[in-house]
Amino acid sequence: VSYVRMGDMYRASGDGAGARESYGKSLLIMERLAAGEPERADYQRDLSVSYNKMGDMYGALGDGAGAREAYEKSLSIRERLAAGEPERADHQVDLVISLYKTATSEKPADRRALERGLAILLFLQQTGRLSPDRVPLIEMFRTVLK
Repeated sequence: VSYVRMGDMYRASGDGAGARESYGKSLLIMERLAAGEPERADYQRDLSVSYNKMGDMYGALGDGAGAREAYEKSLSIRERLAAGEPERADHQVDLVISLYKTATSEKPADRRALERGLAILLFLQQTGRLSPDRVPLIEMFRTVLK
């Protein structure tokens, strides 16, 4: 967590090298923890967050291929978590975020992934499981799909 926060700080200040180093250290730790206890959903989720942070950093540095690879790793983990516990709205929202990041990391954006993410959000909203702070994601997806 400390390395992620340091990476966020470096990234916000424009220090790409510092961000890459801090996120990389976090990722190594999370990979070890997740591999050591693969049944722990919290370790798997934390690893997916680390991959997303790396993807964001690569994207900001103009490395589209690196960003896409990191986002796809995060998406793979989140697919498993969402399928394993479909009743958990937090896993579904994490999946939606990974679908968005992966879909928009290529040009043109992957419409099927965006439509799938929007469908998940609408289902969560219809069933009363989408928290109010996540409702703006619906408009974000609709805007990109226009």
